[in-house]
Amino acid sequence: MIELSKGQEWTLATESGEPVTRLRLGLGWDQERNAGPAGAKRDVDLDASVVQFMGEQLFDLAFYNNLATRDGSVVHQGDNRSGSGDGDDEVIAVDLAKVYAKVETIVLLVSSYQGHTLDWIANAYCRIVDDATDTELARFTLTAGVPQTGLAMATIFRDGSGSGWRLRAIGEGIAVTVPAKSVGALRPYLRSTRQPDGRDVATLVGLDVAEATRLATEAGWHVRAHPLDAMLTMDFRPDRVNLAHDASGRVVSARVG
Repeated sequence: MIELSKGQEWTLATESGEPVTRLRLGLGWDQERNAGPAGAKRDVDLDASVVQFMGEQLFDLAFYNNLATRDGSVVHQGDNRSGSGDGDDEVIAVDLAKVYAKVETIVLLVSSYQGHTLDWIANAYCRIVDDATDTELARFTLTAGVPQTGLAMATIFRDGSGSGWRLRAIGEGIAVTVPAKSVGALRPYLRSTRQPDGRDVATLVGLDVAEATRLATEAGWHVRAHPLDAMLTMDFRPDRVNLAHDASGRVVSARVG
């Protein structure tokens, strides 16, 4: 079993190199003792969800109120409203062979339905199990909580070969309570199967802003890089690309104008 760290990527395959297509995603968390008043425990209703993307566009999602995606590739096993008990708190089955051909990225999300920040949980983990052999292949654990209401745990994305998939451990907090409203917050973590190309500005999303600026400049664009919430003048220039980035310097959107 491989223990992943934040930002680490891993090919979804057995030790012998055979691709793994039928997965169980087990997600779990513990409640901190000080989650409630006077040090008492408080039930925190967390939800595990899977969100599918075609490029940056939402395709479908599986969560407590929609237990299966319409392509049949993702099936949620049911809601746990307290996180109590040992082992996985919620389980999601994924059959990568059934994933719609235009879906490039699958995001694993944990969110707080009632809006509690995730400071009140610890040891949140995602484990990847080969469903055919019941073998745990990889695990990613966060020992401390995060001060946001949501947690982007990991992404599963096509590796560009047309048949293989990779997993990337994320473990970053996002401001999300309802999975259906997570699309904008998850876009920075998407990985396109297209190689970054300054001539195709959509492929610059997700890159470090310095690298995206270099690629766009080499392709002949005038580049305006700015924080996501910056106030900009509305003068349109067809030879300019606007790169909006988050606080970590990751490009969130790239558009001409």
